Amino acid sequence: MLIDRSFYTDRIMSCIDNGSVKILTGVRRVGKTSLLKLVIEKLQRERGISEDNIIFISFDYNGNEDLSYSQVYSDICEMMVKNEKNYVFLDEVQSISSWKTLLLKLHQTDNCEIFAACSGFNASSIEMPTRLPFAHTIIHVYPLSYSEYKTFTQREEDVYGYLKHGGFPSLYSGNLDDDEELNVIKDISSSCIYLDIVKRHQIRKADQLDKVFNYLLKNVGIPASAYSVSCSLKFGGKKPDNETVGGYLDKLTDSSLVYRCPRFDMTNYEILKTQEKYYPVDLGLKKTVTYETESTKTELECAVYTELLRRGYTVYVGKYPDGEIKFVAKTKDSTTYIQCSDNLTDTDLELLKRIPDKSANRFAITLSENQTGVIDNIPIISAEKFLSQSEFVMTENVVESSLNTFTETPGEEEFIPIHLL
Repeated sequence: MLIDRSFYTDRIMSCIDNGSVKILTGVRRVGKTSLLKLVIEKLQRERGISEDNIIFISFDYNGNEDLSYSQVYSDICEMMVKNEKNYVFLDEVQSISSWKTLLLKLHQTDNCEIFAACSGFNASSIEMPTRLPFAHTIIHVYPLSYSEYKTFTQREEDVYGYLKHGGFPSLYSGNLDDDEELNVIKDISSSCIYLDIVKRHQIRKADQLDKVFNYLLKNVGIPASAYSVSCSLKFGGKKPDNETVGGYLDKLTDSSLVYRCPRFDMTNYEILKTQEKYYPVDLGLKKTVTYETESTKTELECAVYTELLRRGYTVYVGKYPDGEIKFVAKTKDSTTYIQCSDNLTDTDLELLKRIPDKSANRFAITLSENQTGVIDNIPIISAEKFLSQSEFVMTENVVESSLNTFTETPGEEEFIPIHLL
């Protein structure tokens, strides 16, 4: 039995009949296939859509790159009910050569509603190198939120369990022991690396990509750049060049296996173009590179960052010369400043109080229940309370124009005026 993830299914259902192709992006094994099936169930149960008018095709097997989009399109057309509306669901559609052309052809077909799941893309990278040539709505899917984790595990409160195990749904399909859980995570990691990066981009030296990925997993939340990473690694006994490492960083972030969080200068109110922080899509991936007990501070930071992305914020790290605001979460209409830690310090709160705009949204998140309350008008809330919320700050709209993408330039810090972003 599928467990409804209403955070996504409600948004997908609200996009039906908006004239766009609905595209679910994200890494493998985050539940995109299940979401497609849940939408099918809702269409049948809530809208009375006949099974005959629903076409579900999975391309999640080897050899699909040899499939002709024209042949697939022809086969789908043969399956459609003539003179009636059809609902076409294509899982792992990116496996087909010229899959964007396939979606375009289907979009141009009368009485056809298209839903597609694409692994290994984020909202920006799916538009590259050229904009999708049809109206589309992109919904990015993340691993289980803490609220979803509680639903899947039937645990009312278990923040530490969530931070320890992460949010890949397949971890909760049975009672896995530690070794079985590690094997599942290793399988997810290796399939994402090989299928969505190495194979797609025809990378010849996959071991180098692995080293960069492992470095990021071991240094979650530590500012990094192509230069700093290259200084810390050896490829064949030699220091790699910045361009090579920068290329690997771009491919890891474009695949959504890792997220890049830029720094926001709190003094000049400008965005810095180097020394970003990198966060894995799910903290469970860290188990593939270390068995050491991790800092709950780092785990909470990663969980809060991913949760802010899930809710629709654009997120930065706030940089002061003598400290940082963990996250600057922006929408087109507002900015929220957030500190988070397993145990907040006076310095964390002093940095929040330093923000000139006293009316700005600001609060702190802690794992220590003893610290919750209000200090100097700054709310301090528990990680349990924050992660349990289901706030969503934006809605997906039909995309008609290209998206602005972020390009890393190795070297010295470069300022980008905020009004230009």
